[in-house]
Amino acid sequence: ATVGATKLVPHVLELSFGVDRNVWALLDLSYAKGDRVVLRLPARIAPVPVAVFPLVNKDGIPERAEALWAAVRKRIAAFYDDSGSIGRRYARIDEIGTPFSVTVDHETLEGKGVTVRERDSQKQFRVSEGELADTIERLLSGEATFPA
Repeated sequence: ATVGATKLVPHVLELSFGVDRNVWALLDLSYAKGDRVVLRLPARIAPVPVAVFPLVNKDGIPERAEALWAAVRKRIAAFYDDSGSIGRRYARIDEIGTPFSVTVDHETLEGKGVTVRERDSQKQFRVSEGELADTIERLLSGEATFPA
């Protein structure tokens, strides 16, 4: 720009320090579409780190699952779903990036704990109801790894 006889060069530096680009990159790198659609968000940043499901909607299993969900969500953000088959529930939760799913089944009613499923490997193990929240917290923090 010229003002009178003096030439002025404006020094304007416009920087953007938003997180948009980083978040989009993370989502792009975490999204996997193959045999199944999975959002492989790191466990520490997953919006909902654990989901609780009843295996079937009868025999007192949904009531036990809801009670467990209520106990877990006092310490960890948790999601509850009892609609559709267990396979469809797993698929839905994998798509939104939830790293761990807990299934309440007939063995739970017999005092044999619940099944914990890991999203990426789809491996499962059983843990007692009383140890569930601690186990999930240790898995989320990286203090523990998923059993082989």
